[in-house]
Amino acid sequence: MSDIESKIKKAFELSDLLYSRERDKILSDLEKDLPRISRESQLSGGFNTSIHVNKIFERRIKAIKQLVSSRLKLDAQEINKIVDFITVKISDSIFERSKQLIEGQIDNLKFEMEKFCRHFPGPDSYLDLINNRIIEERNKLVSHSKREVDIFQKQFESKTQGKKVLNEISVTEKEIQFSALNAWARIKNEFGV
Repeated sequence: MSDIESKIKKAFELSDLLYSRERDKILSDLEKDLPRISRESQLSGGFNTSIHVNKIFERRIKAIKQLVSSRLKLDAQEINKIVDFITVKISDSIFERSKQLIEGQIDNLKFEMEKFCRHFPGPDSYLDLINNRIIEERNKLVSHSKREVDIFQKQFESKTQGKKVLNEISVTEKEIQFSALNAWARIKNEFGV
């Protein structure tokens, strides 16, 4: 199992632990609300079975919505930590590859310039100038590469920030209403309510 797969597995395990605590709270709230809903239906003057069934159904749908939202939020939260870690590792790797290319090309440039300058009288004065320029250009290239990698990392992080909206995801009200209406229609058809 790779390092990333291992981190993903651990993230999901942590998410599962956090989810079980959240699930227990949601289900406990549901169990407290169901008798209250029944009492309110009885106290309203006349016991209307269809309204009572509908309220119980809606409360259970609300609990499912909370469970789904919690699962999505916690999974996304834990995976985003891994994504941040991976982004840093990728950025470091990109920078190292760029730096290796710079070093190799600068070494080659130095060799070629030394070879070229040997054709002229008093090559040492040229070589001193060239060596200083090589060091200066190398540093500029490394700085430029670092800046480009930082830009890449910030762009990636801003894209993932947009995706972190998953932390706030919940099943939309329209989906729940549609689901509730369909289920309610089935209940009415089956039980003639």
